[in-house]
Amino acid sequence: MLPFTYSATSHVLGDPETFPTFMITGTPPMLHTPKTRTRTRRHHLAVLMRPDGITRVSQPRPYFPNAAFLATFSAPALPPMRNIFADTAPHMPPEPYDHVVAEATGPAQFLTSDQCVGCHAAGATGLRFDMTVQSKPGGLLVNLAPYGEWRASPMGLAGRDPIFFSQLETERTVHAPQEKVIQDLCLHCHGVMGQRQFCMDQLGKDSQRCSNTGLLDFTTTPPTDRQLFSRDMLKAIPYQAVTKEQQRDAHYAALARDGVSCTVCHHVQVDSTPPFGNTFTGDFRLNRPDEVYGPFEAPKVVPMEQTLGITPKYDASITSSKICGSCHTVVLPVLDTSGAPWTPPSHTQPRMAVEQGTYVEWVFSAFRDDGADPRSCQNCHMPSHGQPA
Repeated sequence: MLPFTYSATSHVLGDPETFPTFMITGTPPMLHTPKTRTRTRRHHLAVLMRPDGITRVSQPRPYFPNAAFLATFSAPALPPMRNIFADTAPHMPPEPYDHVVAEATGPAQFLTSDQCVGCHAAGATGLRFDMTVQSKPGGLLVNLAPYGEWRASPMGLAGRDPIFFSQLETERTVHAPQEKVIQDLCLHCHGVMGQRQFCMDQLGKDSQRCSNTGLLDFTTTPPTDRQLFSRDMLKAIPYQAVTKEQQRDAHYAALARDGVSCTVCHHVQVDSTPPFGNTFTGDFRLNRPDEVYGPFEAPKVVPMEQTLGITPKYDASITSSKICGSCHTVVLPVLDTSGAPWTPPSHTQPRMAVEQGTYVEWVFSAFRDDGADPRSCQNCHMPSHGQPA
């Protein structure tokens, strides 16, 4: 709604029900017929229940939780009001702080998704109903934009997933001697942009060591030529960042919290030579930072070049399951209770285990590229029509 808010001077003062509305950019406004106001409450508090036949608990209450709602959903009692500014419980910083833009000298390898939302979200282009579909006549609009579908997905929330962070804390506690390595290794996927950019800025933009965890051999000590990425770094925000370390970490934290974001998958470099993927545990290789790759031929380059300094290009590999296999095949060492690699009896090498084998399962299924019913990961999980998996 923001593009239309101040499209006329009468929007500043006056009756909201008589504001002119611009449905599409460049079209004349539609002037509503003035109505005689019969209620004194503010407009947004006078919204009635929708007559759609759905049984609801009660009319929504605007200022405080509804006791009947809490009772219906088994809340034990009305929670006490809390001063959020005095709350010391751990919280993930709010999403507006996930903000990394292209610098004047050109884009870094990774930018946050809010740099893409201006064109790749429903209504962001000024056309209020583009990239949406109506579920039924008179029903709500479903957001089918790339950003809309990604934002609430496990990939969009990978850097904020409470289940992941709970598991991470468990691993750090159980394997305390390796807890620094474990954090860097797990955030190599879940906080990939922050972890990778932090490594590249220390070892050089083209360092292949940042494209490889280099941490799976737990028989060696952690690297000493770079600082490992950590869970605590994700707390950093520019607000009240006092020390140089806090100010530095705010940049990488914003990238990490944005999850498996746009400039991750659209920067992946796929080796087309082998029939199956050959990068695992998040060790995918990266293309140039000033280019992104997508599934559409002859893309319009000017908007992205002018706003981000990035040129979009066509690359069919973006539709390959190999891209997904880079992170959805996780190979990890098996550790004993002391945090040391475990070697089974009569074996000479420590045991490695496939912690996540989603891509491997696809390789051995009928859906593989040369299988009886070939379908890529994207065919099912990112269909261009119908309902997503």
